[in-house]
Amino acid sequence: MGKISDSLHYFSVNNFSFTGNFNEDVKKYIEHENISLYNQDLDENNYVFILYRLSFGRNITVHTLTDGVVEKIKNIKIDNVPNKIPKFMKQSFLVEARHDKTLFDNIQSIGGFIYNDEMFLIIGIQGNEFYCQRERLSFDGRKIEDINFLYNKNINYGSFIGQKTRKDTFAFITVLSLMLEAEKTPVLIDNGVKNMGIN
Repeated sequence: MGKISDSLHYFSVNNFSFTGNFNEDVKKYIEHENISLYNQDLDENNYVFILYRLSFGRNITVHTLTDGVVEKIKNIKIDNVPNKIPKFMKQSFLVEARHDKTLFDNIQSIGGFIYNDEMFLIIGIQGNEFYCQRERLSFDGRKIEDINFLYNKNINYGSFIGQKTRKDTFAFITVLSLMLEAEKTPVLIDNGVKNMGIN
């Protein structure tokens, strides 16, 4: 499985005192865990995963999408980035498919957070693999295909670079965020049963 929520449990914060300020918490955690500068490369997935866990604070909220919501999102095409960041994406978020299903293709989870004016997306794919995408908060109406994800040029990612630079992950979470703003409540799917689209 590529569920990010399962992997977040491995990062214990029980003995860590959160300040409520994400940047301060990062500094404190680095000192607390004695993380070397070498391991603080923002493209290094383990360090980014630590930042992601800290960005939630003490509690993590996981949004599980029903099949109906997933289909609704996949059927909406978005060509341009919004002119301002959607509210849902301003805070740390984690969106997952139900059970062992996928959101699309082989992607089971999409998480995200903002750090130093960059948007980080963490993608969980089947097979318990994860990768990170970084983008400079460019919510300026540009075409989604023109987004330039940031990655370490000194690393040879091989065929993996195709995953790190794919744009449909960003489009998926943007569509969900805009739907939540438009409807002001969790997305509802009328399938004959009263069912919240996100739980």
